[in-house]
Amino acid sequence: MAFSKRSVFGFSVVLLGALVGLGCDSDDSTTGSGSTTGGGGGTDEPVGVQIFDGTGTWVGEEGPAGQFGIQGAFFVLEDSVKDGVAVEDGLEHTDLTPDSFDETTAKPCVSGTVAKVTTADGGECNGAAAAGAADACEWSAQWGGGIGLNLKETGGEDSVQGTVDLTAAGVVGFAFEVSGSVTGTSPVVRFKVTDEPNDGEDFCASIRLGQSNTVMLSDLQHQCWGPNGTLNLDLTKAKQLQWQIVSSQNSAYEVADFCIENISVITE
Repeated sequence: MAFSKRSVFGFSVVLLGALVGLGCDSDDSTTGSGSTTGGGGGTDEPVGVQIFDGTGTWVGEEGPAGQFGIQGAFFVLEDSVKDGVAVEDGLEHTDLTPDSFDETTAKPCVSGTVAKVTTADGGECNGAAAAGAADACEWSAQWGGGIGLNLKETGGEDSVQGTVDLTAAGVVGFAFEVSGSVTGTSPVVRFKVTDEPNDGEDFCASIRLGQSNTVMLSDLQHQCWGPNGTLNLDLTKAKQLQWQIVSSQNSAYEVADFCIENISVITE
């Protein structure tokens, strides 16, 4: 199932896909405590070829990203929006600000609240309950929020999104730092890569805030929160990078200055 958030960059308006982060949040907690917090300076310098230095919300092919065929805008992820339209299903949803980024945005950052996951009628849910059960959690509707980056788009008023062949470009991983704080019960943050053949599927790994993370593409797992993933990520048709604050059935999360500080490409 594909979700999207309306994002504005320059004079373009682009509808952007966001994957659903399903699964119990307690399986891959980033901290194992009540909050995860990080400033803008990790303990290690980013490795590889830096394609984003934390300035603005556009990664252009005229810079180092061009050698890998990467160009695109950052965008805001929220489960409160589907196909550019506000969701009206009677459930509580993630509310992040700003609603979108544009050419005046200094850095891709969001703050706000990630809603607690509930049953279809808004009650307490059981994270272990099977889909369709009366106490099942509405993971597909209340999946959280975060920030994404398109890997291939033209930009401009009629920006067109495409895919990039990371294999041909020699890309084997990404290094990055995400700063800010997420406060609640055992918060989980995941890094994800989306592709064109597997629309709406998660290929992900858990990450930590406030320090440099290096994620090899070979380590991304389909449905990384459990053992049931069966699909393979098509690196020849990669679409987006995403940093998702995963919703929880245990508590809502307060998000402050969740920012992408830098991104580097790891090559063979």
